[in-house]
Amino acid sequence: MTTVFLAGLLMGSLGVVHCIGMCGPIALSLPVVQENPSSKFIGTLLYNTGRVASYAALGAIFGMVGQGFSFFGLQQWLSISLGILILVFLVVPTGKIMRGNAGGSLFIQLRTKLAAFFAQRNYHSLFSIGLLNGLLPC
Repeated sequence: MTTVFLAGLLMGSLGVVHCIGMCGPIALSLPVVQENPSSKFIGTLLYNTGRVASYAALGAIFGMVGQGFSFFGLQQWLSISLGILILVFLVVPTGKIMRGNAGGSLFIQLRTKLAAFFAQRNYHSLFSIGLLNGLLPC
């Protein structure tokens, strides 16, 4: 029991370091309205609500797709196929995969929209930044 607890604690600690490095700069550069403590709280709450909504929607979509594959008995083949795809991404340089395909241009559009929302200083932009941040690959 203690070994499992310590392993979980170690993995959580390493995860925190990853989150600080990846999402920390985004969180620190948020255009939060800092007129008073309540507006800062509302802005931060809206940003995090946008992130949670994005994660929940993605989880629901992928859960339904996975349930469909499971229903038709194809879940094992899906797991094997995705495992092979992950190995391909590890072996092939990222630049060759992302260049000239829909995925690469999608992330460029996402980054452009994020930059536009960062230029604004209102509650709508904070919620939108949260929604789009949930779509960024980690």
